[in-house]
Amino acid sequence: SEKGTFVLAPISYVPIEEMCSFSSEQCPEGVVAISNQTLRIASVERLGENFNQTSIKLRYTPRAMSANPDTRMIALIESDQCTVPVSEREGPEAIPADEASPADDDDDEDAQKMTPVEQFGAPKSSPGTWASCVRIVNPKDAKSTFTLELAK
Repeated sequence: SEKGTFVLAPISYVPIEEMCSFSSEQCPEGVVAISNQTLRIASVERLGENFNQTSIKLRYTPRAMSANPDTRMIALIESDQCTVPVSEREGPEAIPADEASPADDDDDEDAQKMTPVEQFGAPKSSPGTWASCVRIVNPKDAKSTFTLELAK
């Protein structure tokens, strides 16, 4: 509050360094956050809706995530059952979705510019086989900095 009054401000105008859920009589469903050495308490009115979102392409289904507070990087574990690993693919399927060239913003041509893996999914393999990787992501620019493909 500012001079005893509540102020509504957009929460996505500065990067948030740390965040935690918060509840009080005045703010039953909110968050407390640190941003640029400032403590911020925010009330999220439509908690089920996205209020700021960035998407990145992945090779497989995300299974686990861990944030490193020292490096401020995110480690993702991705895997799919009955899927041919990227290292064993041939032809157009050899280009993983996360390494495909970015499409323009023209929605009419998006389907034509997508790789086969993006359109139809990764090539299938025999039961009992897995394809997996560990990915390090920089959340500031939503870019993958390192991807390690794991052996079967």
